[in-house]
Amino acid sequence: FTVDATKPYDAGTGANVTGRFLSGVIGLDDCTLSGGTADYASKNVGNGITVSLAGATLAGADKDNYNLTSVTDTSANITPKDITGSFTVDATKPYDAGTGANVTGRFLSGVIGLDDCTLSGGTADYASKNVGNGITVSLAGATLAGADKDNYNLTSVTDTSANITPKQLTVTGIAADNKVYDATTNAVINISGAVLSGVVPGDTVNLSTAGATGTFADKNAGIGKTVDISGLSLSGADSGNYNLTSTSATATADITPGTLTVTATGENKVYDGTTTATVTLSDDRIAGDVLTDSYVSATFADTNVGTGKTITVTGISISGADAGNYLLSSTTAIAFADIAARPVPPGDPTRANYPYADIPYWEDYLRIQYYFQMLFRSRIYLAPSLGEQFGFDMDFIFEEGEIKFKRL
Repeated sequence: FTVDATKPYDAGTGANVTGRFLSGVIGLDDCTLSGGTADYASKNVGNGITVSLAGATLAGADKDNYNLTSVTDTSANITPKDITGSFTVDATKPYDAGTGANVTGRFLSGVIGLDDCTLSGGTADYASKNVGNGITVSLAGATLAGADKDNYNLTSVTDTSANITPKQLTVTGIAADNKVYDATTNAVINISGAVLSGVVPGDTVNLSTAGATGTFADKNAGIGKTVDISGLSLSGADSGNYNLTSTSATATADITPGTLTVTATGENKVYDGTTTATVTLSDDRIAGDVLTDSYVSATFADTNVGTGKTITVTGISISGADAGNYLLSSTTAIAFADIAARPVPPGDPTRANYPYADIPYWEDYLRIQYYFQMLFRSRIYLAPSLGEQFGFDMDFIFEEGEIKFKRL
């Protein structure tokens, strides 16, 4: 008999008979070999395996004239059965700059019944190291294992897919710069000492403050003030594979008082025999700030009449809601103003004709001179305390042939 030259492994020994033949039949006698079952000597894959035909009988009109003594064995091959593999991996993994995937299961399709054949080993890799969803993962180097592995041929292992999620980074050492009071809560973020923890060696990732803001708790001057920082981000070629655990941070910084310059504008006055001056103060505060400028004294250099006379202002201070945000550049100031001559009473001579015009209360002096002339023309005796009688602040007396003046 003959059988198929090969069959794929099917875990059985059966062979497909393709022809049955008899040797010794005479002439044209009607006698043939019929039926029977052909079986391989082994179910397992192999070449030249003996195949026997059992249960074959004679058939035909002349069969009874013959005795079948034996059926000669033949041989054939059993080839491995083609099967395919599949596998599973963790659904996600955090970015680690590598393509490796963790295999959680290996499977075979096509294994017959309870045959001992499994998929073993191999290395699973993502198609890309970068963060993404549904990335193809392939298993390379997997083999068959188990007692029946040689009866199978692994034709392929089907790819799967999984996700790579961004790696979380933490940032420490972020700071804010000290500043001079500017009436705002704006803070300048300083990342010169910032450290990103968790970056895979070799990756290019930087902390970025583009779009970030730093804000003091309030605008006022102070030491160690809290600064809230928000809007931090990452930059660099590999930044897309990372996330910050927080895009905000807290730092401390100082707001030092601003320098305030107070200037004084002197007010002109009419001569009054004193150095007392009056000034108006102004300053270079930031618009909108609430301040009140004050001073203790303003003094002319001397009591005399003159233009553009120097005034020294002392004891300058500030008060108000924003006073604590400034330091005075100086508590003194210089101003200028005029001391004008006091006017001469109507009908009096010009002040320039009197040698005592620059003495204190010179107006009273002129008035006394005026009345003296009137009395003298009338030949009225001049008694002491004449100035007091007329309500003047000065009086005059005759002494040793001269008119002498004194304060009352």
